Amino acid sequence: MTTPEISTSIRKTGRRIVNRILRPFGVQIYREVLVERSRRATYAGGLAMLKKAGFDPKTVIDVGVASGTMELYEAFPTARHVLIDPLEEARPFLEEIKRKFAHVEYILAAAGDAPGTLELNVHPDIARSSAYWESDYDPAVVEKRRVPAVTIDQIRREKNLEGPILLKVDVQGGELKVLEGAAETLNDVECIVLETSLYEFFKGGPLVSGVVDYMQRIGFAVQDVWSLQYRNDGTLLMIDFAFVRTNGMFRTVHRFRGE
Repeated sequence: MTTPEISTSIRKTGRRIVNRILRPFGVQIYREVLVERSRRATYAGGLAMLKKAGFDPKTVIDVGVASGTMELYEAFPTARHVLIDPLEEARPFLEEIKRKFAHVEYILAAAGDAPGTLELNVHPDIARSSAYWESDYDPAVVEKRRVPAVTIDQIRREKNLEGPILLKVDVQGGELKVLEGAAETLNDVECIVLETSLYEFFKGGPLVSGVVDYMQRIGFAVQDVWSLQYRNDGTLLMIDFAFVRTNGMFRTVHRFRGE
């Protein structure tokens, strides 16, 4: 065995020993990089991995903004950020984001599979508003409202948005409808972050298995988990997945190896 091979073997053995010690604390070393597992499945952790792999999008599209995803805007300060949300109630948050971050613009409309109008179920907690009926909705507090509808392809053409693009979609069950309206734009998208459900909270909305299958069919694979939502009893309910192009930079350049 040559000297470099011996050195590599010693490092690997040392890493395994250290990992056994650190494992009870939720920390592990990958290639001499300390990873805090409790922070890994977060937007901050996912974005850090994208940047580490050399991803620097020209455009970030945030569909379903509600009060905002600050980590996303902070991660890529020089990118053009296009925020899309259908509710007037979101305007104060959109204005605040626009004041706080450079290169931000917003559109008050629902993104979907076709332009026109869309009927929404507007919840007092605007982040829970959806075109689908949620199983936990109280009819007494949910308002039916028609709002303008746009497609991502329409916005991309009108605003001449440049790739590479990062697309985040969180619209309470309507994520695949948004992607159906982004067929052209997806050619320049490297990463898509989607909220997915393990249970049918939204009547007629897709579950995790259906979303993953759809993404595979359009050329995207699961690359990472950015968020996990649990019920009070610890049951996992929802997952924010990061999907990347199967023939894109993350499948050809970015490599993951843990020992």
